[in-house]
Order: sequence, then structure tokens, then C-alpha cells
Amino acid sequence: MALKAEPLARALGTTKGSFYWHFKDIAHFHSQVIAHWEVSALAEMIDDIEQQDSPLTALHKQLHHNAAKQKYEPAMRAWARSFKPAAQALEQVDTARIKYLTALLKRCDVRNPALACALYAASIGMTDLAQSDPKMPEEALDTVLDLILALR
Repeated sequence: MALKAEPLARALGTTKGSFYWHFKDIAHFHSQVIAHWEVSALAEMIDDIEQQDSPLTALHKQLHHNAAKQKYEPAMRAWARSFKPAAQALEQVDTARIKYLTALLKRCDVRNPALACALYAASIGMTDLAQSDPKMPEEALDTVLDLILALR
């Protein structure tokens, strides 16, 4: 779906005026889309993970959240290739997720930060695979995590 007022209004079966009732301009709409994604991509994930009893359970939760619960992740990543504010938000979220994943791995006695990056990259790639089989990414990520934990 285009991120311009007229195509959005048309796709939603409403008027362009209705769009401008909710957003002062297209830049405001873009910033709201990015802000909403950031909350779902990071804050909700951290809230969910912090409720876990063990670092291992928290690791599994984070990986599953990154891979399967982010249905807008591919769109944000594509948008970030051509829109600087989206790229900046994506970089902040990626950095925060990797930092959080690194901390969780350390709590499980895994000290190599490169493993956090590799695990995170796998969880991002699993987003596309979740389209065809929602269980496959979870099982694959659990297996990769188990292999990493076996190396400690």
C-alpha cells in the first residue's frame, strides 16, 4: 500500500479529507507509522520478555517475537532502504534488540557478541519463512539457539 494520502484514502474507501482529519500532513503520517512500529517492535517485546522467569525462556521469547510476531517487519525494512527516517528507526530498533539479545545470552553464559548478531540475523530472515509455515521459524530458531547454548 502506498504511503501517500490519496492512494491510502482510496484503498481505505474514504476521502483524502478524512486522512487529513487524522494527520496534519503526510510527514506526520509517516512519523506516526514509524512510531507505532517502534513500539510494537521493541517496547512490547521487552515487556513480554521481562515477564519470563529464566534467561533461557526470555531468549526463546525474544527470538520468536522477532521472527513471527512482526508481520510489518519486512515492509519496514524495505521502506528503510529508501526513506531515511524509517532507516534511522530501524537502526535504533536493531541496535536495541541486539544489545538486549547479547545481555540475555550473557545471562546464559554465552559471551561472544557475534553469536547474538548471528542469532538476530537468523530471526530476521525467519520473518519471510513464517509466511508459508508459522511453526518452522520457531523450531529452526530454537534449534540454532540450542546449538549456541551447547557451545558454552
